[in-house]
Amino acid sequence: FLPLPLPSYVPVPSPTGSPTTVPLSVPTMVPVPSPTGSPTTVPHPAPSFAPSMVPYPFPTPLPSASPTALPSVIPSMSPVPAPSMVPIPAPTMLPLPVPTSVPISLPTRVPIPSPTMVPIPVPSPQPTSTFAPTSDTPRPTISPTPVPTNLPSITPTQAPSHNPTPIPSLDPSPAPTAFPTFVPIPVPTMVPIPAPTGEPTFQPTYLPTTSPTYFPTSAPTQSPTFYPSAVPTTLPFPSPTSVPSYSPSEAPTSSPSPLPTLTPTQNPEAGVKIVSPSILWVSEDGANSSSFTVTLTTIPLSKVWLSFKSRFEEVSMNPSVIMFDYTNYSDVATVAVDAVDDDVDDGKWHGDSILTTVASYDSWYECDEAERLACGQAATYGNYTDVPAMNVTIRDNDLAGVTLSTTFANATYDNYGDALTDASYTIVLTSEPTDTVTVTLSGLGSYSSPSDATVSFTAADWDTPVTVTVACNASTTDRPVCASGNRFCDALEGRTETVVHTASSSDSYYDAISVSSLIVDAEVVYDATDPPRVSEARFNNLLNSIQVTFNRDSNRAGYSGSFACTNILDLTTAEVKTIFGNGALCSFTSTTNLKVTFGSSATVEPDDEIIIKDYALQTSSSSASLFTMNETFIVGQPLSATIPSVTLSASSTSVGVCDDLMLDGSSSTGSGGRSMAYNFSVTPGNSGLPVANVSEVLNDMNALNGGNGKYRVIVPSSDMVKGSDMVFTLSSTNFLNKKGAASITVTKLGIPAPTISIQGSNPRSTTRSASLKLTATAELPTMTCLNYDLSSAKMSFLWYEETGQFTGDLTDTSKNPRILSIPADSLVALNTYVFRVVGFMTDTPNVNNSATITVEVAQQSLIAIISGGTYMQYGVDTSFELDGSSSYDPDDTSELFSYFWVCAASSSAASCDGLTTATDSSILSVPTLSLPVGDYLFTLIVSKGSRNDTAEVDIEIV
Repeated sequence: FLPLPLPSYVPVPSPTGSPTTVPLSVPTMVPVPSPTGSPTTVPHPAPSFAPSMVPYPFPTPLPSASPTALPSVIPSMSPVPAPSMVPIPAPTMLPLPVPTSVPISLPTRVPIPSPTMVPIPVPSPQPTSTFAPTSDTPRPTISPTPVPTNLPSITPTQAPSHNPTPIPSLDPSPAPTAFPTFVPIPVPTMVPIPAPTGEPTFQPTYLPTTSPTYFPTSAPTQSPTFYPSAVPTTLPFPSPTSVPSYSPSEAPTSSPSPLPTLTPTQNPEAGVKIVSPSILWVSEDGANSSSFTVTLTTIPLSKVWLSFKSRFEEVSMNPSVIMFDYTNYSDVATVAVDAVDDDVDDGKWHGDSILTTVASYDSWYECDEAERLACGQAATYGNYTDVPAMNVTIRDNDLAGVTLSTTFANATYDNYGDALTDASYTIVLTSEPTDTVTVTLSGLGSYSSPSDATVSFTAADWDTPVTVTVACNASTTDRPVCASGNRFCDALEGRTETVVHTASSSDSYYDAISVSSLIVDAEVVYDATDPPRVSEARFNNLLNSIQVTFNRDSNRAGYSGSFACTNILDLTTAEVKTIFGNGALCSFTSTTNLKVTFGSSATVEPDDEIIIKDYALQTSSSSASLFTMNETFIVGQPLSATIPSVTLSASSTSVGVCDDLMLDGSSSTGSGGRSMAYNFSVTPGNSGLPVANVSEVLNDMNALNGGNGKYRVIVPSSDMVKGSDMVFTLSSTNFLNKKGAASITVTKLGIPAPTISIQGSNPRSTTRSASLKLTATAELPTMTCLNYDLSSAKMSFLWYEETGQFTGDLTDTSKNPRILSIPADSLVALNTYVFRVVGFMTDTPNVNNSATITVEVAQQSLIAIISGGTYMQYGVDTSFELDGSSSYDPDDTSELFSYFWVCAASSSAASCDGLTTATDSSILSVPTLSLPVGDYLFTLIVSKGSRNDTAEVDIEIV
């Protein structure tokens, strides 16, 4: 029991905090919201919100809100909203809205709207208001009410109703109704109605009368009617009466009466008697059915078959065929009539006819075989056709209609303005049409369109819903809608549109039938962010590319790797070649960085303006609809000013007396592969001898190439003073106007000397684990300025290391003395070595020269290795070890290795919590059951000083 919110009134002297669970003998002043377990002995003036579990023996002055399980002995003053499960013995003052399952013995003072399932013995003073019988109220009351009901009673009322009933009563009212009935009665009424019926009567009178009769009058008419009167007419009736007339007719009838007349009948006439209600009416939902009876009026000569058929196949008869013979011809056979429940809307009421076909062989043989004595008095039915059609009124349960699955649907279009998701709904008919129904869609604006302009239904697919979609675009042809290319602008907003549906068909019930409209709510789905914009663009420090940085992640314009720059920049192929050089390419190094890599002969310079191509770049979101539009960038300087790294070499630093000097700056870098401006100069060395002629030669070379000079010059031997030492300087300027310089000292000898050089770059970079091969080249000294020649052209070579750091072998390292071969692991990482080669004439050793090369040994990375491969599988109950002892240092430094192991779970069931990896050992031991079943990734990190490397292995525990 629930506690009550208000205190009890009796019996405590002061109220308690909450009422008791057991009711008091006297009710509280205020009813409790929930009933108690048992009723109080005295009812409360007002009912509780719910009935007691046990009913109170006396009703309350007012009924309870809900009926009790059992009715009270005395009815309440007013009805409850719903009837009790068992009717009370006496009626209430007012009827219930819904009848009880079992009628009460006495009617209520005011009738209920619907009759009870079983009629009560005495009718209520006023009729019920039910329009037609329902499944709940299929029967009228036993006796008619003083005032007629909409549905006629078994016996007609004394006065007609003000409005006609849909179906006429079995017996006509004494006076006509104010308006005709919807469906005519089979036989006209005694008094004509002021207005004609919608359809003629089923059986007209033989002769027109001023007041047509429904049944024949008690007095004979001047001419015979179909129904005989109680007093015979002066003329015989075509068919005998079921009871002989009071006086015989003057002439015999064509067929005998059931009882003998004073005058025998000659040539008995066949007849079929069908007795049916005044109107046969049935309903397609099966709530109402009807029946008629049939018998033969005259004994047949032989078997007679009566077949019943529906004219329009709207009704069915059971049985549909009846056989009569001389033994049962007068037996009454009942035929049940039911409506065929189709799917076609034929109107609320529609009609059909039952056609009766009579068939017989009229066999005398059959009659004789039966040893019948009165075969001559039997009627023949083989040609009998005088069975009138029986009209049936059918109440339809189908209603023509066009149904939409919804009258409101959502559609979206994207930030760009194009349709994104369509509004979707279905169309279906509610009943089977008799011809094709076409639903035409209209009403949409020019920026919205349905998937189908028309939808058609036939009798074969009327109940199959057809899906229709409506695509909505932004209400403008501009793309993107916002001219700025950004997300928001006044031109971009949502709207609603209406799809109007118009039905057309030769089926009158569907033609122009009202169809609901669909409201489409078209909304904008905005991108999460505006499209990418350039935040900066500048040369890289090597000057061989431009790095373009965007303010947010992009979709990389849909490209991976390198691609033609015309796909992202608003440039033609020719313009790309001119600006960025022949062979230039673009690539995204990340979602926010575009790299433009120069080809040969690039001309782009700082402050040049470049345009991003429209409709090429979007954000990284898969739902992005906007593109980067109207975007340009200015090329900026590199972050670190690139100064040319100038390398100046000479054909020889000791130039023979007859040799020219070649100065070469071609190995200079720092202009991103572009040409630089070169300027050579010379100053006297320690000898102090003049260099004016040499300076003049250099100035002439510097003036070439538009004043940009050349990276290689030749100083003739004749312009150099013998015995002089000269300091040559090369100054190089890149396109950013950054300068770099390098100098070299050259001595002009007074004697011949060979030209010696070492192939390759100088300085040279190598590693400890790599072998080193140095190759010297030599040219014989020029002797053209002397009066003698060398006795032999044979030369010899000797190698030296000048820093003293190299302790290895420098002789006989190869079969060719010009080549110095140093095996791997002979040099020490991070050391710099200077190797010199001396070349001299074998027969004249004082004719010699030398060259040097600097070798820098770079430090190498560590190599981490986990033995056993990159994948291993172990059982959960198996211990194992991971071995990283094969890791090594290619530079073989004296520092010790440090080891660090990491375990990471790769599957949901895996967990490293039970494993300890804290060890500095190269071997990690994994005990039994320390890892659950699952996938794991183990990582080994090895380190030495600032160097480190990692190795990984996938472990599966099963």
